Amino acid sequence: MDNNLENKGRFFAQYWRLPVGRKKLYENLNYVINGYIIETLDFIELKPLSSITDEDAIEVAKIRWSSLGNNHPYKKSAEEGKKVVDTIGYCSADNYTMLKMFDYLRSKSYALPYMGLSIEQQIEYGWLKLTDK
Repeated sequence: MDNNLENKGRFFAQYWRLPVGRKKLYENLNYVINGYIIETLDFIELKPLSSITDEDAIEVAKIRWSSLGNNHPYKKSAEEGKKVVDTIGYCSADNYTMLKMFDYLRSKSYALPYMGLSIEQQIEYGWLKLTDK
């Protein structure tokens, strides 16, 4: 994926209305993505998955194992959720469950891979900075 404003805008749109953006104070430009005006942002600040809270890990575990019904051997625990998060890029969950997990984690401002771009590549492109907030 190329490092251009269109792709950057699409990446930013995933975190729409979350307090994660940092404006370029010296630029007064806007650009349009699918009919919406997106303010020019320098980068967004997101939390690394390694800093996931127990509460968020439990929610991820609930989402992951809910697709298997109530008669599965896995616990809906923080430990289990952290195991799921550690393998989120390689998880064998169905697409719907993966989307639900990614949407939940994005809603909590966690950095995630995007369209084949690793978190490291997003940082290299200047789209993302990791924070501990």
